[in-house]
Amino acid sequence: LRAVTMGARLSKKKRDNNRSRGEGEKRKGKGKGAGKAKGKGAASTPASASPGEGKKTMGILCVHINGAKELPKVDSVGQADPFCLISFSDRTYRTKTVSRSTEPTWDQEVRVVLGEGEREFKLVCSVYDKDVISGNDFMGSCQVDIAPFLAKPGETHNIEVTLRPRPGAESTEEDTAGLLSLSVTFHERNALEKRFWKHMISIFDADGNEVISPIELTAVLEGIGSALCDEDVKKLFELGDLNKDGQLDCDELVTLFQRADAQSLVDITRFPQKSMGKPVGDEAEALMWAALNLDPATTNSFVIRGFLTEAQASRGWVGRAMGWVNFGKYQIGEATGNILVHDRSTGVLIEEKIPPYIKLSLRALYQNQFGSSATKGGTVTKMLNHMTISQGKKYNDPKSKEEIPGFINYHGLLVEEMLEPMDSFQNFNEFFYRKLKPDARPIAEPDDDSIVVAAADSRLNAFPTISQATEIWIKGSNFTLANFLNDEALAGEFDGGALVIFRLAPQDYHRFHSPVSGTLTYQKMIDGDYFTVNPMAIRENINVYTRNKRCVNVIETEHFGNVVFVAIGATMVGSIIMTGGSPGHGVKKGDELGYFAFGGSTTIAIFKKDTITFDDDLVKNSAKGLETLSRVGMRIGVKNA
Repeated sequence: LRAVTMGARLSKKKRDNNRSRGEGEKRKGKGKGAGKAKGKGAASTPASASPGEGKKTMGILCVHINGAKELPKVDSVGQADPFCLISFSDRTYRTKTVSRSTEPTWDQEVRVVLGEGEREFKLVCSVYDKDVISGNDFMGSCQVDIAPFLAKPGETHNIEVTLRPRPGAESTEEDTAGLLSLSVTFHERNALEKRFWKHMISIFDADGNEVISPIELTAVLEGIGSALCDEDVKKLFELGDLNKDGQLDCDELVTLFQRADAQSLVDITRFPQKSMGKPVGDEAEALMWAALNLDPATTNSFVIRGFLTEAQASRGWVGRAMGWVNFGKYQIGEATGNILVHDRSTGVLIEEKIPPYIKLSLRALYQNQFGSSATKGGTVTKMLNHMTISQGKKYNDPKSKEEIPGFINYHGLLVEEMLEPMDSFQNFNEFFYRKLKPDARPIAEPDDDSIVVAAADSRLNAFPTISQATEIWIKGSNFTLANFLNDEALAGEFDGGALVIFRLAPQDYHRFHSPVSGTLTYQKMIDGDYFTVNPMAIRENINVYTRNKRCVNVIETEHFGNVVFVAIGATMVGSIIMTGGSPGHGVKKGDELGYFAFGGSTTIAIFKKDTITFDDDLVKNSAKGLETLSRVGMRIGVKNA
């Protein structure tokens, strides 16, 4: 710890400099380190907060990628050049490439700071074969539940996981693509912090009594880059000395630096991080990372990080460069051709799979100055309408069923979920609005009607207010509830209400279901156009929702009053078929309401003001322009208390 050693040597000099700034005066941002930390602490957690408040970091998950065996032989000489990708939440890591081997040894480590809200996420591991000419080829993947590791902190779990081809028409449980060897250890936050401060006591404990005096605390602080004046050191010491014995033991130091008021004074983010596999984070993360690196033997070879998704990490540098040129920035919340969504089932950030020619077409039409101007004229509108009707006829033709296997394989669809056998579909459209087996989409809390569920397999955005939705996501200049619902009186009931958007991509199951239980009291079909519902159009000044064909429904409920549910057609979606009954018909949450024919589409549910609280993960993602990949029946909110 170079910073610790240098700080100890310079401690006396820094204290003298601090005193020269004025005895008894608090350093309110005047010092280089404290000023930076002061602002940061004030922004994140108020000084009056209780101990333990602030960011809820659970600890660090260390995943050692040992190697793999029995990988497929993919090149002409019966070998491969494999590398491994590890994805967790919005982070993806990539190992080195091992040349000419189907049993590679990577011997590299991933370290993930685990937040409280990520305990149910999964590690997604994928192996690719590096191919400079044709692009890197997928070999196999697996998902690893982290719950067993969290249940036994500090214990190393050596596991072998079966790699499987992507699920699709020809995949079965017997299919394997090799075995991946991992060693996983979860280190609890408190244990790591205690380890760090125990080490600091051993360095600065001048009298060897295994506790810290006020003078020794000053040296500790300066060693980690936070040189405070005597008055602030005294204040910090008094906060930490819980038993008032005039000294701090290891447990008291750990408790002290978990306090928000202590964190606002101290900056512990200035450790050298170059060999730790992680950039500087917040105070807790930096401290925990340092604790894992106190022993040089633990500083293993780290994997490459800095990728957002598996798709991005699996490409070579040429592919990533061309993607940036053709499709725009690769960044969360950006309205570009690279659509990133958060998979709620695994917790991993993924890239929506769209054929490149469609991405380019959408960018040219909706994010190009000339294309965008053309969409506001009548010619493009007529073209999209004609294309949608023509495509609908094409996919009703019996010959179109020849395209089904390719579509399934490209998108990795789960054939085993389908209710009807593959040979029962007479055309592509019948396959597209296929039904699923009853147990394929379980409904959250089916007997509790105060719980709201997802209406579709979709990319979801939840906004507590409609004004927030228009500020972050819906950019059409003519979007108002009155224009959207085509009913002034109905719109007035939902002024200031909440809104949730379910965007369906072509690869999704295209039947939509009721998010609530109640009675249908109103239904109106509104004719319109067929603009795409892709985020590239929604987040531009194009009035998609108020111009597209749509069906407005009102469901009267016990817990939420009236709820509006709107099904919206889009490019290639010529039909919105309602199957949930007419006004007067009762519906249970999870009941089918209708389906769309081929293409992307959207449903929107609107709740009255102060009637619903959406789940935190959905609200947080939506606030930064990130959609959440959800499935029918997942819980999305609850009635306000």
